[in-house]
Parts: sequence; structure tokens; C-alpha cells
Amino acid sequence: MNSPVVCSAALLLVIARLAAAISYTITNPLPCIRPGDLIKVSWTGSSSVNSLDWIGIYADGRCTNAVGGSCPSGSNAWQRVVLTSPNTAKNGIVTVAAPAAGTYRAYYLLNDQYQIGAFSAAFKVDPSCPASYTLGSVPACIAPQTAISVPWSTQAPAGSMDWIGLYKSGRCSTTCPSGSDAWARISTASPNNATQGVLNIVVPAETNPPSSYMAYYLINDLYTIGAVSESFTVSSSCTPITPVTLTTTVSSVVAGGFLTISWSGANVNDADDRIMFTSSGVPSSTNFLDDAWQYTYGDQTATGAHPPASGSVSIKAPATPGVYTAYYCINNGFRCIGSVNVTVTAPNVQCRASGQTASSIKNLIVVISENHSFDSYYGHYCQAPAGSNPSCNTGRSCCAAASTVSGVSATVLNDASNLAFDPCHSYACEICEINNGAMDKYIGSGGCPGSSNSNYAIADGSSTGASQYWQWASEYAIADRFFQSAPGASSQSDMYFARGAWVFQDNTYVPDIAWCSSSIRMYNDPTVADLLVGCNVGFRFYAEGYNAPRVAGQCWPQYFDPSDVPFLYYNSLAHSSQSSSYFQDFTNFASDVASGSLPAVTFVKPLGTRCEHPGTSSITAGENFSQGIIDTIMNSSIYSENTLIILVPDESGGFRDSVAPPPRSVVDNKPYGPRTPFVVIGAAANKNFISHVPMEPASIIRFIESNWLGGSPGQLQTRDAVVNNIGSLLNITVTGYNFP
Repeated sequence: MNSPVVCSAALLLVIARLAAAISYTITNPLPCIRPGDLIKVSWTGSSSVNSLDWIGIYADGRCTNAVGGSCPSGSNAWQRVVLTSPNTAKNGIVTVAAPAAGTYRAYYLLNDQYQIGAFSAAFKVDPSCPASYTLGSVPACIAPQTAISVPWSTQAPAGSMDWIGLYKSGRCSTTCPSGSDAWARISTASPNNATQGVLNIVVPAETNPPSSYMAYYLINDLYTIGAVSESFTVSSSCTPITPVTLTTTVSSVVAGGFLTISWSGANVNDADDRIMFTSSGVPSSTNFLDDAWQYTYGDQTATGAHPPASGSVSIKAPATPGVYTAYYCINNGFRCIGSVNVTVTAPNVQCRASGQTASSIKNLIVVISENHSFDSYYGHYCQAPAGSNPSCNTGRSCCAAASTVSGVSATVLNDASNLAFDPCHSYACEICEINNGAMDKYIGSGGCPGSSNSNYAIADGSSTGASQYWQWASEYAIADRFFQSAPGASSQSDMYFARGAWVFQDNTYVPDIAWCSSSIRMYNDPTVADLLVGCNVGFRFYAEGYNAPRVAGQCWPQYFDPSDVPFLYYNSLAHSSQSSSYFQDFTNFASDVASGSLPAVTFVKPLGTRCEHPGTSSITAGENFSQGIIDTIMNSSIYSENTLIILVPDESGGFRDSVAPPPRSVVDNKPYGPRTPFVVIGAAANKNFISHVPMEPASIIRFIESNWLGGSPGQLQTRDAVVNNIGSLLNITVTGYNFP
């Protein structure tokens, strides 16, 4: 409001008495609005209101927040109430352009003055807020008198009188004039909903020369602009766009789980078409979910590949429950020509009775070491001929030795050579070296960024050459078909122990407690720990050095590294009121065992100086760390007979392996990495046993679900839904249960 008339005290008294006979309400604006976007305020009066009443936007604190109170002159933004159609004398809608960033309230003010009839809750104006109104991509060229599909979305439910108008370029400025070139009313009926949809509008006839147009989202049957589309041309030379049909085979999916989306009617001449979810509304560069999309060929790296006319792809659902829309968007952009709604639900976990398990196993301890392939530890332990794929299961003769490499002798892997050389183990290096399963580019002549003869290294079982790993294999059970979930570095691989799915590549991100990197990212997807917590099953991650002071520059390997703990990336755990129970220093492990307070499911991570990581740790240091855990459990009268210990590295570390990984996962579309050692220790483990069943880290999740949770395994709907369990390594006579 700029300069209302100054009234005498007597006149103000008259206004107050008149206003007292009318009560007013206004709706709360959106809680977060971008500067310049429209603030939409609906108002009502208990009887006809004054045509000089107005809506003022004031910085919070400038006005007396009480009906009958007052605001000062000089509002931050304002608009007179409008009493003509579609408004009435008793109700209507006002739109006001949001001012500069800050916190504000909307006020209903009386008779060109500053007396408050009603006021709203506080709301924020900030450039980071989502757009109040959005129009999605439209075709750049469309044939005359055919329908153009205009995707729209709103943060608040669309008004029943909102509409989209087509105007020749240049006809609209801050508002549009009456007499659009074409228009249609917003429809919120299915398949649209109250906040998003697609409106089909028949475009005008062709002009000579062809004209360009824009689509405008217009509010409340008036000409106030909420959003504007890109320009498009109407010309008979345009090729019509045929919509793509999207379908799913399920009506709902677990938050963060994977579902298959199928399409038909795609243009095979397009390139890099993709299917994506958004946080809300039609896709744009700012609202599409960067972890919930796939190219039609099942990847998130553009290759220029053309889509088939029909097909399907597995895609991750959004992380939080709700109703979302998946869009089919063409040519690696945000021009989307098909959609399907998907309901995302919280995991439906069935809990067992307190303390009950499916088997005799009551406790699980997973010790995560680092960076060795199966062949690097067991290539000379195994005695069957290389490539023979033995079917027997007892003893060294039932797993195949590492294959040889022509002209290159394997380096003896022991403490000294492990400390001397750290192979390249990034996604790019390992993809190149695996060479589509040929496994032939690890050596120096391979031509990959990390190719080196030192990658071909095999332990000899000596006192410094993995002797304890060989001993554990002879006394307990190992798997010779346990594969790294995907080629790449440690943090990427660690995430599969929590989620059973791809989260990010290599060591791209760290959780928000990290102090040695600023590349922070947190997630909201459910993990296997969330499933356990939901059923009151104990969970804990013991990390060596966790309680040490966190000082800049004091980083891995001598100090605790938060990126080694995948569960710390998840807000539900890292920021839970119980986080101090979920994450503890390894110094508490022995006392928890002694007191009988060890949680049912625990993970353990040593420091980088004794996790077996090449270049920072000897093999023996890691073996001794693991043996200490084994001894602590085996000497416990509480846990020795009912605890299973798993020893597994997070990844293969860039060392060569003989066996080609399986094809890409049908769930997250990622290629598998090489084999890694996988050792199972405890009373329930088979003895001197070799399992040949293909497994991966998600197999541990499936085992946890099977043993501690009710219902069928696969409750995260990630790879846990399709992988093999670890049951082949266990003695069913002892467990009393055949793990599915």
C-alpha cells in the first residue's frame, strides 16, 4: 500500500465499528515462495466487504498480530481485494508478487487503512524455494490445429478457475491481455491431480509466416501470470509428437525400492530417452530426483543409444512415501511425453516375537576389511584346475586355482607387497580391466588407466601371506562365487551392505559428520538397519577410533573415516535420538560381549592401518584384528554357540581375479565387480566347506531379513529381493532352518 489517506480519530472509530460487524479470514500462503513468484491469498468476509479493503504483505514483526491491531504505512507488497467475477463481495483470491528474501505475513486490511481484519501464518521468501507454478517442456514445433500437451504443476492445489492460455509471443508482459489465441481450463481429474497434470490445448491455425507462441498459467479466471512455457512454433512443416505410454506391473513400491516401468510408442530415432521421478510437478533441471531415474538402456551415463519402440527398465523409487509421477522424457532433456503414477509406501515389515529368530543363530557380526579379490587371497589355496568349476564342496580340491597369465608371473602377495602397492580400484579402472568378463586387462599391457603387473598378486599362505585366511577356510566355510556388487571404490561398495543397491560412484560423497571432505550428502531411503530397528531388533556399528577427537587434517588411515560406515549416510539413523547406541567405538565391543549386551546384528570396521587395505595396512594386521573378534566370541559362554561371524572385504581393490562377474544386476542395472573373499565362522558354519552359490553383499541383507524379521525376505525391494541367501554356507542340522 503506497499512501492511504490519514483519517481523524473520529473517522477511525467509525471504521472500527463498521468492521466489527464483519469477520474476515485469509488462507495461509505457501510456506516457501521465491522472490517475484505470486503469493496467492484467498479471503472471505462474513458479509459484503469494502472495495477499498486490501491485502498487505509485511515483514514479520512489523505489524501487531491481532485482529483489530494495526500495520504501519509502507507495506512490502500489496494488492486491493477485487469484488468482480470470479470473486464476489464475500470471497475471492488476491495474488501479490513476492518481495525480496525474508520472512513475511499476509494481512487483510480495512478500507484503505491499516486496521487488521485477519492475518496469516509467517512464510519464507527465498530464492531456494520451489516455483509456485511451473509449466513443463512443450514441443518446439507443432502442426496447426493439433493438440499441444502442456505439463503443469503447482505447489498448492490448483484453483478451479485457473487456466492455461496460448498467446503469440510478445502479447503478454507482466500480465496477459484478454482474448487469448487458444485456452483450456486446468483439470485436476485423473490422471491429473490437484497439484500436477497435463493439459491438451488445440493450437491455432497457421499464419504466414508461421508464428511463435507461449503457454501461460493464468490464475483465477483472470490474466495474472503464474508461469510461462518455452516458445513454440505452429507450422504445417512440424512433425507431430506421439505420446509414449508408460505402465508398471505393481500398484505400489517400497520407498527406495526398485520397480520395472515399461513403455510403448517410443520414437526409435530419439537418443538418450530417460524415465524419471520428480520431487513434485513436471520434470525440470531443478526438481528431478537425481537418484530415481534411468536411461531406457538402464544406466545413468549417456551413451547416445536409441530406445526400442517398446521396452522396460528397472528404476529406483523416491525415498519417502507418497504418490509420485514417473515421466518419459526424450533426447536427454526435460521434454516429457508420457507419464504414470506410482504409489510409494513405507516398508511393510512383519516382526517376529521378541528375541525370536528363524534359526539357532541369535547374533551376527560382519567384519568389513578392505580391497582384495578372491584370487589374491585364495588363488593358490584352491587346488582344482583353473577354470574347472568343481561341483564338490569339501576341502581345497573343491575350488579352482587362479588362472595364469601368459608371460607374467604372479607377485607373491604378503605383508610387504601389500604395503608396497595399492592398485587403482576406481569404477573406471575396474570396468576397463574386467573388459566385459575377459579379465585380461589387469596386467601392464592391458592399456587401462590402472593396468599393472602388480595387480596380478596371489598370497602363498605363509605366515605373512594370508595364512590365517587359509586356516579359516580349512576350519569353516568360504564362498568362491561371492562378487563385489559393482566395480569401484570402497564407499560405493559399502553402501550395498546397508541398502543392497547402487547409491553413488566410488568415494563421491561423505556423510555429514565427516571433517576431511566437504562433499557431503545424506539420504532418506530405508536400510536394513531401519527394518531391524522397526522390529526392536538390536543393531550396532562398531568402528575403531569412532570416539577419537575429530580434528581437521587427522584423517584416514590413522583415524576413523565416516565414509566407511554406510549407515551414517542415512538421516533416520545418523540423526536418530538413538544414534549413540547405533554407532559406537570398537573399544566397547569386548565389554558388550562380556556383559551379554551385544546387539543381535553388528557390523565392525577397523582403522585403515589394520583393515588390510593395500598401501596402508599389512594383511597380518587385519587378520589379527579379525582373530581377536573371533576369540572374544568363541571364549564367551553367552555367544560362542549362537553367533555367526562373517569376514568380507568391501571390494576387490583392483587385484586381478580369474572368474568373470555375472551380467548386470536386473535391479539397479549396474555391472558386477570381481569376486572377493567371503568367510563364515561359527558353530553354524559348515566345516572345510566351499560354496559355489553366487552371492553378494545384498545376500547378507537377505540373511538378516530371513532370520530376524517375519514374512518373506526382500523387504527393501532392492537386490535383497533377487539374490541368493548365504544358507549354502551353513549347517542346516545346526541352524534348524533352510534359508530362502
